[in-house]
Amino acid sequence: MLKEQGIREYLNKKDIAFNENSSIIGVIFPSKFTYALGPIATALSMQYYAINFSDSGIAIIGLNNVTGNKKLMSYELEISTSKGTLAFKVNKTMVGASWHKENLATILKSL
Repeated sequence: MLKEQGIREYLNKKDIAFNENSSIIGVIFPSKFTYALGPIATALSMQYYAINFSDSGIAIIGLNNVTGNKKLMSYELEISTSKGTLAFKVNKTMVGASWHKENLATILKSL
């Protein structure tokens, strides 16, 4: 189970700013071509990220072995950089990350 404390510890080790109750999990889905290769290729191509919003910026951490509930409505988060745009699907809730739902509501209120 992923906990927000784990995100804090990871960012602290990397000397990157962390903001409490400002972490969510986002998913980058595979390309349409990957879907044609079948469900196994599709599942292996999904990329999960922990995203933390702080006054210093946005920290994005690649995750492994995280599953989400795709039946729920999700938001799309786009982060534009000088090297391109990252587009994440952000579910309202995430299995194994009970803090995600409350943090997402907090982040959405601040926008």
